[in-house]
Amino acid sequence: MQAYNYVAPVEEFPPEKWDAIVAINMSSSFHTVRAAIPHMKKQGWGRIINIASAHGLVASPFKSAYVTAKHGILGFVKTIALEVAQDNITVNAICPGYVLTPLVEKQIVAMW
Repeated sequence: MQAYNYVAPVEEFPPEKWDAIVAINMSSSFHTVRAAIPHMKKQGWGRIINIASAHGLVASPFKSAYVTAKHGILGFVKTIALEVAQDNITVNAICPGYVLTPLVEKQIVAMW
């Protein structure tokens, strides 16, 4: 089991997996952006780009923690963009689609 994603129905989803996935995929962005903003404000500009996912826009079954974290990234980006716009700092998210990896291959087979 990889810590960055885990696939299971919500009633079977281990809480420790939930916490790890949310920490890796959402809380890490908060901590990084929080540390970077003061430096960007000091220099008078900045660009913050977060990686969300297609799962930030749509959900898939059995991926509750990952989908929640990626939706959270989009809300976080929108909030921070409003907070720092007057400081000449832009904040955006990229929502890439699937990348064919062994994890995704297993999920495609399991879905069909």
